[in-house]
Amino acid sequence: SKQIYYLDYRNRKLRLISNPIRFQNHLIFSDANWLYWIDDNKVMQINKYGVTKEYSFNFFYQKIISFTGNQFIFERDGMRYSYNIQSEKEILLEDFNEGDIK
Repeated sequence: SKQIYYLDYRNRKLRLISNPIRFQNHLIFSDANWLYWIDDNKVMQINKYGVTKEYSFNFFYQKIISFTGNQFIFERDGMRYSYNIQSEKEILLEDFNEGDIK
């Protein structure tokens, strides 16, 4: 298990802000205000004060391709989808080709 610490630059102190958690290292994202991670079928968030939020999603995916906190792109049955955790909307990405990424 791992724990999350907050580095307080002003006071030069490291402060523990979470209980032990488990997550896959490649499924972590931070936008400087929140740290996000995927735990099974939940997206977890924690801020520098230790406040947590949790969003559940109930769909099958084979592989998560990209994760940006509130949105992720995943693959299921050879098709790619985008999912927004706040609106709970899943969108099929029909015109996406790997060659489009620059």
